[in-house]
Formats: sequence, C-alpha cells, structure tokens
Amino acid sequence: MRIPEKTAARKFLEDTFPKCTVALLGGSAARGELNDGSDLDILVLDPSKSASFRKCFNMSDWKIEAFVFHPDSFFFALEVSRMEAIPTIPRIAAESVILKDDGSAKDIQQSADDCLKTGPYEWAEDKKAFLRFMISDLLEDLEKGKEDSEKIYTACKLFDTVPEFLLRTEGRWLGYGKWVHRSLVDFDNNFAAKFKEAFQKFIKTGDNVPFITLIDRILEPHGGRLFEGYTDRL
Repeated sequence: MRIPEKTAARKFLEDTFPKCTVALLGGSAARGELNDGSDLDILVLDPSKSASFRKCFNMSDWKIEAFVFHPDSFFFALEVSRMEAIPTIPRIAAESVILKDDGSAKDIQQSADDCLKTGPYEWAEDKKAFLRFMISDLLEDLEKGKEDSEKIYTACKLFDTVPEFLLRTEGRWLGYGKWVHRSLVDFDNNFAAKFKEAFQKFIKTGDNVPFITLIDRILEPHGGRLFEGYTDRL
C-alpha cells in the first residue's frame, strides 16, 4: 500500500530538492481526485537551479512529475503559459496545497489564479489563418477521399485540431489529451457533446455530413474555409 500523497511528496522534496524554498502539490492530489493511475504534480521553486525543467520520478510507489523553477523565473513561466494558451503551470499552482513555504507561497498561488482568470494572450492572426487553412484542407480530404482508412486519420486530425481553433478564437485555454475535452466542456458543454457525437457517428457509420457541417459552422464567423490567397513562409 502506498504511503499518503502528502507524506510521499514531502519525502521526495527532502531527498531530491532539499534547497527548495517553495513547493506546491497540485493536480488531482490537490483536488481530491486521486485514482490508481494518478501521479503527483509538484511545483518546486529552488534557487540552486538556474534552468527551468520538468523531471519525472518513481518514488515511494508514486509517479512524480516535478516542475522546477528558479524563484525569479516562475512569473515569466506564467507569461509563457499565456502566450502558449497552455495552463499547466498556473493550474498546478492555483489549485495547490502548500508543502514548503518561505512566505511567498500564497502570493504565488494568487498570481497563478489571476493568470488563469485573465486567460491567454490574443491569438496571432497568422497562426489563426494557418489553422483555418489546415482545417479547410482536411475537410476537403474528408469530403472527397476514397480510402476509408485515410478518411479516419483525417477525421482524427480534425477532432484534435478543431477544438484548438475554437478555443483559441474564443480566448480560452487549451489542453492536451483529456484536457481537450475538459476545456471544451468548460467552454460549451452542449457543443462538446455534439462534436463527440458527430465524430463517433462518422467512425461507426462512415457518415461524415454532421461532422463536416459542425466544423463549417465553427469556421463561418471567421470567413469560412480558407484557400484562395493564403500565404505563409516556407
């Protein structure tokens, strides 16, 4: 039987980052949502570390992901999160349980929470145009493709790419894997359900019309499908 998560996290810090000044336990452990497959997400501020990095460990029968920053670089990491629209670091910090504190942990949690509420920076027009072009090209392949296997891969790429386009154009945070679904549900639960149903219908029956129609509706407010005149650097 594994030792409790906070005990394991504190032992890990003592053994691995003894010079850290702030440590925060985030993720499912902080939210009270641990299951058998959960790991421990630990944010570490350590003045002895000049570079920021993530490192994974197996310790005390726990999988541990450590996100390590010099104290002076953490707030820049929040800015990078806003630039990339990926809220991993601010979410860990904002939802966290304090494991070690030099007096700044509460301010760090508050800054991370403010970052989450402010949201990502506005999406650059060239990146928006690129993804719109890519989605348009994939839709063309899905409509006109002859090979079922190719169309399945095309639909899977759309299933991954369209949420990014929708969430970024709406100024929302993105995610990877399970967090794509969670981000969509947080934005519009009804759309998330319809999008999944349309995709599943295509996979099960080969009927791509509902899936394509839904995606075209997403593109419509932004000028619809894009081909003519699209330019980018090679």
